[in-house]
Amino acid sequence: MEQAPPVLATVEPSHPQTAPPRLLFVTHRNVSNVENEIDYYRPVTEWGWLLAMPQSSQPWDVEGRYVWGDFDVMNNFFQEMEHTSWLAGICVVSALWSRQRWWALPYG
Repeated sequence: MEQAPPVLATVEPSHPQTAPPRLLFVTHRNVSNVENEIDYYRPVTEWGWLLAMPQSSQPWDVEGRYVWGDFDVMNNFFQEMEHTSWLAGICVVSALWSRQRWWALPYG
C-alpha cells in the first residue's frame, strides 16, 4: 500500500495556561485531510485545550484525500499513546468518526 509522509497538526490553547493543557486528539474522516477538518475543532483552544490532528498516511484515489484503512495501525497507535511519557499529567480525549458513529476515548 502506498504511503504518504506523516503529518501531525497542532493548535496551542489561545491563552497562556498555568497547568498542562488538556489534549483533544482527533482524526479526520475517511476521504478527507487535516486541512479540511481541523477548523471544526479549533474552538476547543479557546477553552484552554491543546488540539492535535494527525493525517493518515494512506492516500485515497482523490489527490489530497486520505483514509484510515488500516485499523491495526490505528489501534497500535492508540495503545502506544497510552504509554507516552509526554502525556503524563495531561487529560487526553481522542475522538474519531468510524463505522457511522463518533468514538471518544479518554486517557489519563
